[in-house]
Amino acid sequence: MSAERKKKWRVVAEKQQTLPPEQRERVQQRMENWSRLSPDERKKARAGYEEIKQLPPEKRAVAPQKWDEYRNLPPEKREELRKKAAAERDAPKK
Repeated sequence: MSAERKKKWRVVAEKQQTLPPEQRERVQQRMENWSRLSPDERKKARAGYEEIKQLPPEKRAVAPQKWDEYRNLPPEKREELRKKAAAERDAPKK
């Protein structure tokens, strides 16, 4: 791990000590999930984050609401949407 990344993780760890217990747990869980991602998955996550940052504020504000709607869908519907998105992503570009 590069010195820069180590420094970033140290800052996160220091900030984490001042958080309320429920937020600390949330950060810890996210860090754990991130560490389990493959390098390719991390790259895709970073690209998605950059894409969202480029959106105008009014469109960016809708993203959390859409995620909540997605999380509230039944598992079967979420799986259907994942398969549809994967098929669109894998389809040949015109």
